[in-house]
Amino acid sequence: MSSLDENFVTPVRSLDEIEPAPSQQAPQPPQSAQSQNGGLSPTPRSPEFHVLPEIDNTNRNFKGQQRNEVVHSFCRKHWIVLVPYFIGAIFFIGLPLVFLLFVPRDTILSLVSPLTYRIIAGLIFIGMTYYFHRLFLRFFNYYLQVLIITNFRVVQLDQTLFFNRNRDSIDIPEIQDMVIQQSGIFKTILNYGELTITLSSAHASKSLTCVPNPEYFFRKINKTKREYITSRRMAKGIEEKLPMTKFQ
Repeated sequence: MSSLDENFVTPVRSLDEIEPAPSQQAPQPPQSAQSQNGGLSPTPRSPEFHVLPEIDNTNRNFKGQQRNEVVHSFCRKHWIVLVPYFIGAIFFIGLPLVFLLFVPRDTILSLVSPLTYRIIAGLIFIGMTYYFHRLFLRFFNYYLQVLIITNFRVVQLDQTLFFNRNRDSIDIPEIQDMVIQQSGIFKTILNYGELTITLSSAHASKSLTCVPNPEYFFRKINKTKREYITSRRMAKGIEEKLPMTKFQ
C-alpha cells in the first residue's frame, strides 16, 4: 500500500476502547423532577459574560504631579478644533497651488509682466510656507493641551511647542457643582461640549471647552469626588479611634 493510501486509512479500534465499560463510566447527575415527570430539561448554562475592564491610567505621569497622586483619566480637546485650520489650508494652500499648476503661464504673462508674475509667485510661496508652519504647529499644540483627572484635582495643561506653558488645577474638594452644555446639532452628533465647574470659593466657575464625551468626564469627576470624600471620612474616623497619647 502506498504512503498516500496510508494517510486516508483510519485505524480501527475495538468498542471497549471507544466506550468504557459500565463499571468505569462516570456517574450521571440525577435528573430534575421536571425531567423525570416529562417536563423540560434544565437549560444549559450559558458561557460567562466577561465585562471589559476600564482603561488603567495609573501608570501615567505628568510634570508637577504630587506624591501619591494617581491619574484616573485624561483627554485632549475634540478634533473639531482642528477643522478650521484644515479648511483654511484648502483655501490658502490648495487654491493657489491649483492656480499655479493648471493655469497656463502664457495666459498669466498676457495679463501681467514677468516681474509681476515672479513677485506674485514668490508671495504665494511665502504664504503657503507660513501657513504650513502654522498648521503643523497647531497640530503639535493640540497634543500638548491635555485635561487630566487625578484623585486629588482636575488639571488643565495648556502649553504650546514654544514659549507657553500654563497649568490650571482645581482641587476635588472645591468642586461644588458641574453643568454639561451641548447645544447645537454638531455638538450633539459629534458628542462634545463644554463642562462648567462651579467652585465653592466665592461661587467662581471654570469652563472646559470642546471636551469629548462630556458625559463620561462628568461621571468620572463625580465618582472621584465621592471616593475622595469617602477616603477622607475613613481617615478621620481612624484618627478619632486612635488612643490619645499624653506628652509630658
